[in-house]
Amino acid sequence: MTKVAKYVELPLRADKVEEFRVLLEANRQHTKIEPGTLEWAIYAVDGKPSSVAMFEVYEDESASAEHDTSPALAPILERLGEFLDGDPVIVNLRYERGKHDD
Repeated sequence: MTKVAKYVELPLRADKVEEFRVLLEANRQHTKIEPGTLEWAIYAVDGKPSSVAMFEVYEDESASAEHDTSPALAPILERLGEFLDGDPVIVNLRYERGKHDD
């Protein structure tokens, strides 16, 4: 199994940021019970006060796919268009090695 990660940056409409964050928080809470989700965090984006970023790490592609079809993510995906103020940035990453590897 190879760990995979995802960086997602969403430019949000200024008048929709707080409403989006409520949906995002429900998704964050759900990640706590997803067995293959190793890390899932929300970040502020420096210099972009209406943007939000997520950094996600999964055990493997299967765990990432499971998250992408989770019931907590569905309401966000269904309504994403009403929140966006530009194109999202999604970067898929595949683990190579880290500080704890030989």
